[in-house]
Amino acid sequence: MRFHFLICILLAVPSSLQGAVLNTDPRFNNWPRLSTTDTVTRIPVYIETGRYTGAEVRNIREGISLINADLNGCVNFFEFTTPGTPPGDFLWITANLNNGTRPFICMAIGAHAVAQNRLGQKLILVSGAPGGCVGNTREVVKFLANTLGLLNEFQRLDRPITVIPANVDISLQGFNIYSPFQSTLTNVIASPFDYYSVTLYAPAKFQSTTGTGLPVYTNPVDAPTNQNFFIPRLSRLDCLALVARYQCNAAVTTCPDPYATG
Repeated sequence: MRFHFLICILLAVPSSLQGAVLNTDPRFNNWPRLSTTDTVTRIPVYIETGRYTGAEVRNIREGISLINADLNGCVNFFEFTTPGTPPGDFLWITANLNNGTRPFICMAIGAHAVAQNRLGQKLILVSGAPGGCVGNTREVVKFLANTLGLLNEFQRLDRPITVIPANVDISLQGFNIYSPFQSTLTNVIASPFDYYSVTLYAPAKFQSTTGTGLPVYTNPVDAPTNQNFFIPRLSRLDCLALVARYQCNAAVTTCPDPYATG
């Protein structure tokens, strides 16, 4: 299964939700409810624990618990252990691609793959510098949010940050991590950039491990000064966008703002 991040749209949503990047590629949609009696979206998760250390498995499970808590029952990831008999379409967390190789970087499909057919949708979480993420609970939450259809804020066409591609580690430059979304389906509207989105990496992430060690991007002078890349939580806008996407209106008022005090 290939990994798609490129086709998206900035939706014309109410002002309280503006700033989120949501995937509208027709090959992907919202994760379906497992049964007609379900009142929330429950997503089965199989963790290939043999690919990870005990600490890494704990980080993955903590990330699942944190995003579930932030979404307050709107969407609920739950672990199961029998991928041969899944309860429905499911998320398969592993460190290896389908061909058995381990990439240098974590990868997610940006929503539910329509053609999955209960075979499992891979979420690739790997360890190690410079592209690993599984040792960082915040980044685990980020990739779980990506799988729900919340795409990377830093890839907006109208992003105010200044990206310096030459500062990306040479082993990762071919991944075009910071390339903005380029698609005929992209509709960029005037909306605030969410400096607190969990989809943002710290500026030092992916920087060269052998060269200058300079940041991969810089903020404009009017950017907030209380960004925190250690809080493993959705921003309020992240949460509101996902609640709207999954039509969990009752949960809108419960979206927390963990970055309000920096």
